[in-house]
Amino acid sequence: MELEDTTGLCARIFRGEPEPGLMLCVVVAKAAFAAAPDGSTELCPAEWVEILTEPEQTPLGAYPSDQVPYRPGVDLFVHALAHAPGGRPTAAMAVGLRLGALARTLHIIGDRRWTRSLRPTSPAPFVTMPLTYARAFGGQALARGEPLVWPDNPEGRGFVEEEAHAEGALLPNIEDPRDRTASWRDRPRVAGWAPLSPQSAIHLRRSVELLDAEKGAYRLNPAVFSCAHPDLVVPDLAPGTRGVLTGVDPSGSFHFTSPRLELVAEVELGPKTHRIAARMDTLGVLVGERRLIATYRASFRYRLIPKQIRRVRLSFAGPTGPARSDSP
Repeated sequence: MELEDTTGLCARIFRGEPEPGLMLCVVVAKAAFAAAPDGSTELCPAEWVEILTEPEQTPLGAYPSDQVPYRPGVDLFVHALAHAPGGRPTAAMAVGLRLGALARTLHIIGDRRWTRSLRPTSPAPFVTMPLTYARAFGGQALARGEPLVWPDNPEGRGFVEEEAHAEGALLPNIEDPRDRTASWRDRPRVAGWAPLSPQSAIHLRRSVELLDAEKGAYRLNPAVFSCAHPDLVVPDLAPGTRGVLTGVDPSGSFHFTSPRLELVAEVELGPKTHRIAARMDTLGVLVGERRLIATYRASFRYRLIPKQIRRVRLSFAGPTGPARSDSP
């Protein structure tokens, strides 16, 4: 299968053979958009992004792999720091995300430890806090002298298995305001906006449906291809949807708009040509860089017929190509 890319975007084909003679083809295109202070976005050069075959780690969370056949919804993720209002140290604050009908909040609190009386210390003031899973509930504890990992978030903090080890242990800095830590015995939900690790038990639970426990029979759900925290997966996201993040920028708010970019894959198989819309299924918001990263995907199957012409032409669906998105 050949790819003819007329868009100038970063684009690539992935192919597989799910069964003999039946091929799966996935056309992936990726684009970066600069976000202006008013929230409007403008397409950046193609070299600002790359298509990844495995997750790429960064100090603020991973970039997810693009080598998946499809995502069942639109996965959102945010790479950002919490910024204390006015740049003045604070012990606690909230950060918020609103995008169309989606509204999410995280509670951010300074470093605390459990005291001898098993009460948390007063939170230490902070000016910035990375919104990473290392600051959310999880981590490693001792159980009968052996290390035990919290499967939902092995890199986090706050997990204590035995009371004898509670004193001095750190509490999480990032919490869901609906599920706060009150006791060392608590097991709150892992809160965060970065992409989840594929090894996280949160991801495994949504990916696998147990059919027969005794026989160990199971099947994979479409969510196995998702990368976002479950709180940040939406069924669809219309181009031009207005969004705002609060508490993650020194100015107070970060406005953005979902990109207005429509792509189509024209699939030529022998004498027939099929048009398949490339749907945006991943949107990352990189606040510090004032940038959005959007991934578009078109997937299809075809029978492998020797000497048959097989070609994909990726193009803009609209007559004018990429345009500047509306400002909020």
